[in-house]
Amino acid sequence: MNIEHCISVFDAMIGCEIQLQNLDSTIEVVIPPGCQNGKRFEYPECGMISKNGKRGKLTLTIHYNAPSVVSPTSIALLASLQNSLTNQ
Repeated sequence: MNIEHCISVFDAMIGCEIQLQNLDSTIEVVIPPGCQNGKRFEYPECGMISKNGKRGKLTLTIHYNAPSVVSPTSIALLASLQNSLTNQ
């Protein structure tokens, strides 16, 4: 079973917890800080139930989009943050 889930770029940078609704349950997933766009997570025995009664694998793919930033103040703030993160 494959699930694609979209989070904010901020959640991808600092990490977050999300809840996924499976066919018959809810799965709590921890997204680690620094998650890259398109990152795949696999959860054995959390997917669909097969004919033999065993659960398959659940694959989660994380996606995110950067928000539109047009304010000069916001752009300057993000540039400052970028400099502090890349000059460590």
